[in-house]
Amino acid sequence: MNTVASHTVNTVGSYTVNTVASYTANKVASYTLNTVATYTVNTVAYYCEHCCNIYDGLGRYETRMEDVMRGLENNIHGGISFEGVDDLRRVLGNNILSGMSLKGMDDVVPVLWNIILSGMDDVLLVLGNNILIGMSLVGMDDVMRVLENDILSGMSLVHRKNSRQILDRLVLLAGVALYLTYLPQAGAFPICYGNIDVIFVMDASYSIQDEDFMLICDLTAKLYGKLLTDVSDNLRAGFIMYASYVYNDSLITLNNYSSETFIPTLKDLSRDMRNIKTHTGLALQKAWEIIEDQGNANSFTFVVLITDGQPNDLTLAVDMATKIKNWGAFVMAIGMKVTDLVNFNFLNQLASSGMMFEQDDINNINDEFLYDVSKALCKETQSEKINPVIPQDNVAFDLYFLLDESDNILSQDLEIVKQMMINILQTFVIGPNSALVGVAKYGVQTLSGVHRIEVTEYGTFNSLETGIDSLSYNTFNRNGRNLLSALNWLNQTSLQPRSSLGRRSVVVLLTTGRADNSDEAIYKVQALQQRYNVFFLIIGIGTDSDVWNAERNQMAYDIGTVFWGQNFLTLGGTNQQSLDFLADIRTTIYDLATGTYKPKGPGVPQRWLETFDIVFLVDGSRRMTANLHFAITKFFMIELIEEFELLLENAAGARVAVMIFDDAGWYNIIPFNGYTSRSDLYSKINTLQLIQRTDNADNNVGLEAMYKYFTTNVREGANKLGYLITLSSSTNKLLAEAEAKRVAMNGIQLIVVGMDGAVNRTELESLEPFVSNGGPVTMTTVGSLASTQVLDQQKNYVQTYAASKRLSGTYFPWDGAFDMIILLHDKAGYQNEGLGAKYFLMDLFQRFIVSPKDVMLGVITFGAEVNTGTNQQIQLGSSQYLNDLILKTLNLNLTPTAGTNVDAAMTALGTMFQDHGRADVPHLALLVMEGDVELTGLLDIKTALKERTPPVCTASVGVGPSTSQSIMKALSYNDSLAFMMPSWADIAISPTMDANLVAFSRGVFASQNIGVLRLPTQCSGNVGILYLIDLSDSMLNIIDKTKLFTAILMSGFEMPKVKQGVIGFGTMVTSEIGLGEYNSYLELFINFMSRVVYDSNSSTTGTFAAINRARNIFASFTQLDEKYIVLITDGKSDNPANTQNEANLARQAGITILGIGVGSGVQKSDLTSITGNTDLVYQFEESDLENVTSLQALQIKLCTLIRPGDCLAGNARDPESLTCRACEIGTHQELSEQLHCTDCPNGQTTANTGSVDETFCTDECAAGFFESNNVCERCDFNTYKPEGETSCVACPAERPITTFQGATSEDDCRRNVCGVAMDLVLIVDCTASIGVNFPLLKIFLINQLHKFNIGLGTDQTRISLLCIGEETTPQDTKTLTQSVDAEFIRNAIMALKGGAIKTNTADAIRVGTKIMEEESTDKDKAKVMMVITDGRSLSYFQTQYESLLAKQKGFIMMAVGIGSNSHESELAAIASEASYVIIESDYIRLTSLDLSGDICAAATEWTPLDDITITPCDVAMDLMFVVDLSVSTNIFPQVKLLLWKFLDEIGVSNDKVKMGILSFGAEIYEDGLQGLTGNDGTIRNAMWAQYMQTKAGTVTGQALVRASTLLQADSREAIDAVMVITDGASTNHTDTVLRSQEVGI
Repeated sequence: MNTVASHTVNTVGSYTVNTVASYTANKVASYTLNTVATYTVNTVAYYCEHCCNIYDGLGRYETRMEDVMRGLENNIHGGISFEGVDDLRRVLGNNILSGMSLKGMDDVVPVLWNIILSGMDDVLLVLGNNILIGMSLVGMDDVMRVLENDILSGMSLVHRKNSRQILDRLVLLAGVALYLTYLPQAGAFPICYGNIDVIFVMDASYSIQDEDFMLICDLTAKLYGKLLTDVSDNLRAGFIMYASYVYNDSLITLNNYSSETFIPTLKDLSRDMRNIKTHTGLALQKAWEIIEDQGNANSFTFVVLITDGQPNDLTLAVDMATKIKNWGAFVMAIGMKVTDLVNFNFLNQLASSGMMFEQDDINNINDEFLYDVSKALCKETQSEKINPVIPQDNVAFDLYFLLDESDNILSQDLEIVKQMMINILQTFVIGPNSALVGVAKYGVQTLSGVHRIEVTEYGTFNSLETGIDSLSYNTFNRNGRNLLSALNWLNQTSLQPRSSLGRRSVVVLLTTGRADNSDEAIYKVQALQQRYNVFFLIIGIGTDSDVWNAERNQMAYDIGTVFWGQNFLTLGGTNQQSLDFLADIRTTIYDLATGTYKPKGPGVPQRWLETFDIVFLVDGSRRMTANLHFAITKFFMIELIEEFELLLENAAGARVAVMIFDDAGWYNIIPFNGYTSRSDLYSKINTLQLIQRTDNADNNVGLEAMYKYFTTNVREGANKLGYLITLSSSTNKLLAEAEAKRVAMNGIQLIVVGMDGAVNRTELESLEPFVSNGGPVTMTTVGSLASTQVLDQQKNYVQTYAASKRLSGTYFPWDGAFDMIILLHDKAGYQNEGLGAKYFLMDLFQRFIVSPKDVMLGVITFGAEVNTGTNQQIQLGSSQYLNDLILKTLNLNLTPTAGTNVDAAMTALGTMFQDHGRADVPHLALLVMEGDVELTGLLDIKTALKERTPPVCTASVGVGPSTSQSIMKALSYNDSLAFMMPSWADIAISPTMDANLVAFSRGVFASQNIGVLRLPTQCSGNVGILYLIDLSDSMLNIIDKTKLFTAILMSGFEMPKVKQGVIGFGTMVTSEIGLGEYNSYLELFINFMSRVVYDSNSSTTGTFAAINRARNIFASFTQLDEKYIVLITDGKSDNPANTQNEANLARQAGITILGIGVGSGVQKSDLTSITGNTDLVYQFEESDLENVTSLQALQIKLCTLIRPGDCLAGNARDPESLTCRACEIGTHQELSEQLHCTDCPNGQTTANTGSVDETFCTDECAAGFFESNNVCERCDFNTYKPEGETSCVACPAERPITTFQGATSEDDCRRNVCGVAMDLVLIVDCTASIGVNFPLLKIFLINQLHKFNIGLGTDQTRISLLCIGEETTPQDTKTLTQSVDAEFIRNAIMALKGGAIKTNTADAIRVGTKIMEEESTDKDKAKVMMVITDGRSLSYFQTQYESLLAKQKGFIMMAVGIGSNSHESELAAIASEASYVIIESDYIRLTSLDLSGDICAAATEWTPLDDITITPCDVAMDLMFVVDLSVSTNIFPQVKLLLWKFLDEIGVSNDKVKMGILSFGAEIYEDGLQGLTGNDGTIRNAMWAQYMQTKAGTVTGQALVRASTLLQADSREAIDAVMVITDGASTNHTDTVLRSQEVGI
């Protein structure tokens, strides 16, 4: 059993995971296209069948991957290897599985996966998905540390240039070395094949420190793991450690090798530090003895020697190495340099050809080194390689690869590209009558030799593969992207000569950026495609930009032959996405070659044309910050609009509108017709302003505004797009969804962008009913909104949905399960046989999913009674599907029966629910009726229905003016469920009704007593009020409004302290509510509305009877302090004398009468005769009955009468002390003697304390704004205003300034201005690489201005502004003399334009220097120049040179780099000192970076320079520069700078100093040689023409002789001189010394 477990876990586990994963990742990548799936499966099956059969303990072998995994699973939980959870924990590591009960693999896998492999997508490409399944783990702490620290710490594995040595460690898995290599690799690692014997010989001498020895052990383990990964059971490995002698106690021979013991032995090595010598010969002798005794002639045998120095027994070492090689084995010698004194030349004597490696830095054993070592080992085993049969297409065409070789390309990138070409080409037959291939690399130029393959050079795939593999990486051709040279080569050597053959040609152009000669290159490509039968396919790799994208599109055959990848891994074939990418490229090549390609559109980008209208709906709340969010949003909108034609430009184009909204509605708009041109539209977008009056922007408010705008601005035939950009959540999410459904029902497609963290994806996806999976909803941060990825996605959305015709009338049903019965009043039949009501019901039904499992519906019609005849009811659930329900609804008989028996309808409702309702879903009722009803009985029925199980809950729809909203609210479950409609013809479902009904069905609303519009304040006292309401027939049309008017007035008095009652009268008293009968206002309201009703039988107005009844009632309430009658009537009493008499008696009894006349038929004199005082008479037109202000005026009068005192309006008493105090700012009080002041409406405030009514409330200006003439304006510079303040506050003296207008707190105040007057030149990168971040760069620049006293005075700071582009022109420049004030500079910054193609930093510095020299004439004023850039300049040398000149002229130079592409060494070359280099990682953080203090500090360090006069050399001299440009020289730009500076100072002329130049490396560079000349321009041009040498060698002596010859050829009388510039020893030191002596100069 132990044998089985050991074999299963160790051998199979290591092979299954390591071999298959590595083989799949590294080798199958070579065959990535159509055959990859087959090849992967076949390879795995082959290995499982022949190399790693698993005995599962049950007597059978498993031969497939799934069987392997099952075998492993059985071993774990079958009790074979592990006898319980405790053993399993101990093996797997306590830190992972502690406290978990694991029953088997199903439990183990998720634990290992979640804890170890989470977030390891890139690593999984190499490891395979099942890294740790079924494997015994040793050293889990180490595993976790490697995986967590190196993988899970957020490092980017996107590109090798941006990564460090992330994971290059040894992970110990059951004694098996699993070699993990981070991605990307240096190409795909080579594979070894066959049977392999390897003996590692490790130097352990005294000169190797412990930490270095561990690195040697690490290298040994990696190489061992590499071989084990490749050949598994076909490997035997030995191990020898030596110093003065061989450590026999740790010796491993080939025969006693075991994969279980090799790594543990290596891990546990110990050294004797007294063993100090290096007897490499003895160690090789031991290796020879093992080979001679145990070697296998059928195996590949290697001896790998790893040492740090020359052996003490070199002769013996050479003899033993020779014996080993003569036997047929290979000797690899690796020198690890631990000191600078070591010389490894002796290793060449030991190593086999091509197997000597020298590692200068033992701490930097990287992928390139391991790749080279692996390649040397595996190269010898290739004869055992078994290549799979790959199907090939036989197509006669010419295929060319033009490969970018600029400085964006690293050596490992070229390896990936070479493998990519092989992957594609192996699927075609290669030959003269089939496919032929040419390859050229282009950088500064297109080179020949090992850098190019002519199309006719190779006639077979094998030879072509060798040719591609031999393509050399050229470090000296990288400072450019001269695509034109490659195109000229293509034309002259291939396309033109072969044009008569009739073969198609496909050109694959791989590029990492825009060509240096872009316009010429584009023209050339287009000309070639027109002239020849050639098709261009473009592959772009790297950070995208609009300019580069446009170039690619213009070069490609069409838009479908343009491909783009973020990095070279896209071409690596190491994951499915990469495989798919390569397959698309290969398919496109095949289609172009065979003529089967179907064009997808023009390659040249054009604005697309669709007839559509688009409204951008933009969050305008305080969440949308003006300088960041809104600036990027504006840029984002313009970028999208730039993609399509406008109606102004094409009659079939688009209309654009922009709406800004918040909780209160929209407040700023660019309408469809609000601009005259594209540029005018962009200008208006850029000048849009935010008010930011609320903290949130309610999305449903914005959607409603957008819907109304679309419906009032219809364009026939135009598709409709809404584009919501929001940072806010909806207050009512269901209402927002309902608004979105209404938008969609009207054919408007919505695109949604949610920005930053306050928005919720689920909510925003609910706004997209057209697309079931959430549709075009994007969640992004402000920093990513305008990124290429998001922009491209959004541009695609706009183009896709602009072309999508969304028909109006499409329903998007809500989810839900409930039973609903509609109680429909047959009064609907009075208008058009009830069609309006029927359409309303059908509209309602289609908003839900009607089915037995979802929503079931029924209808009861009623009038005088419940209608039970034919087609007068739809039984609940009788129509189980929508179509049947619609038909029954259309057939409903709504013949009116002249009545409103809601009681009977509610009773029938309960019965239908009881008989047919489902017990497990909510029961809902919707009452749809017209007219008033008696509430008393109904409320009892409503209560009884609510108490059922399940409860029946009611919503209501009141139709027409005769229906009281108060009654509807009383009948409804909640006020929000009472809806009013103007007529049966206009009955419709609004989004509010839609959302509230859905919320109702989902149980969102709580039950609520009825509510009514109430007065905001109450007054109190020991008083009684009786309301006398005229109910005669003349009041018919206004009775409801009069009752509501009265009810609202009743709400203004505190009950039960104030006793209130009602007397209704017509001819006589017809109804009565006793004084003080009810203790609460709600009770009074309900009974008043239901009991006091219109009397159709009263044709006269018996006012006297009502006053008489009131006087009698008051007579029994003797304890009241005050008694009041409020008479409300529409006309003159029919018995004036009796009325006058009763009024007099009432007044004599101490009753005050207020007379209120409603309508136009009342004479004030009539009411005055009743009240006895004109001040107690009020008149209201019908429209005034709904005017709360009028009501409050009446209430104030009553309250003043009730409680007169000295705490007047505008004040209120403290509830505890009763002290009268003025109302605070933001509040008001209309009444006297009140206990509280009333808050102004949300978003409003008052200017002062003591406001007497709401008219004093005005819109409250947001923090940072103040009110001026009813307009909110920003606080000026150096002031601020917090929330709640009414005016702006000056900054404190110690921090007196702000950097912007509209500061909101004292924290925005900064220290005083810089006290140093200076001339400051800001040199700003305006290139296209900044892209969407350009607004952020402008914000940064503006933020730097706050400390400077800007102006033209001698004690002020002047600022010049320059743009870095292809060249710095006057229109890009604001000079020092224009710097009149900060506002001018701020406007100049905002006017900067980006998008330049080249980064000519040197020219901008040159212009800045010129401005300083010409305009900065004040010698005592500090002179500072700051360069702000995000990348490397066009010419490092020129930039360094111009910076040096500026510094020499006494200017302080500062440099700011932004992002990972900023070139730190170049920034250091620009800056005057290291502390003047500032690097910020991204543009978001840049906006908060304040460098004004750094600039000021630098200016304080400035000291004026004395005038320097450079006197040219005044002697006749012939001078030859002899410059070392060998491969070891890496400072040539600095050399050029030195020579250039020298020329400036010494001067060149024919009568004084003449100069010449020659450069050398392994030989003299003849093409660049320049003899003596007195022409300054000629010698400078010759300097530029020098190039680095590519061959190893330094012939300094020959160069000296050649220079001497050139000097002697000049016959004039002059001093002869030679200046030698070199970086080290020449190839032949003795020869150089002798030659220099022979020269005699």
